[in-house]
Amino acid sequence: MARTVSIRVEWQAEDGVWVATSDDLVGLVIQENTLDDCCRSAQAAAREMWAEYEDIQKTGLLIDFIIESGD
Repeated sequence: MARTVSIRVEWQAEDGVWVATSDDLVGLVIQENTLDDCCRSAQAAAREMWAEYEDIQKTGLLIDFIIESGD
C-alpha cells in the first residue's frame, strides 16, 4: 500500500522565494526561487527522507502538493 505525504508549498513574498514544508516528514524545508524548482527539490528530498524509513519500491510513495500563492 502506497503512503501519501503532504507537502505545503508557500510563496514568501517578503523573501521572494517558495518554501516547502511537511508535517508528515519532520525536518523537510526547501527554499527555491521558482515554484517548479521548489516542487522538484521537495519531491526529491521527500523520497530520500522516506527511503530512510521504508522501502519505497515495496510500499510506494504518493506526494500531495498543497500550493499557496498568497494572492
